[in-house]
Amino acid sequence: ATANHHGYFDSTGAEFVRALDAQAYIIQAWDVGHPGPAQAQRMLGEWPGAAKHDVYATESLPANRLLNNRFVPQFRSRQGHIVVRVSANTDTFQIFVLDSTREDAPITFTSQPYRTRS
Repeated sequence: ATANHHGYFDSTGAEFVRALDAQAYIIQAWDVGHPGPAQAQRMLGEWPGAAKHDVYATESLPANRLLNNRFVPQFRSRQGHIVVRVSANTDTFQIFVLDSTREDAPITFTSQPYRTRS
């Protein structure tokens, strides 16, 4: 799922995360406030009894990494193009992170397959 409004402080609230219950969240980050600390915590599922979720960010700025120093190390990616590939013949999808600093954009991370849910 895509984080609501870049995971900004006025979005990605507890009800949004609870209702969506995504296996993975993608944050289209490009600002110091993407994501806010409470939003990062919610998307990761970092509180007692919460389901854990994978979080991918496209461009976590240094200032945001300082702001979210408790959560950013748990992100699956902090920089890069993010590609979601849905299998045509199975009920799975995978997430790939590509190096956005290089023109040939090599793959820097490949997730394990996620199972789709209906």
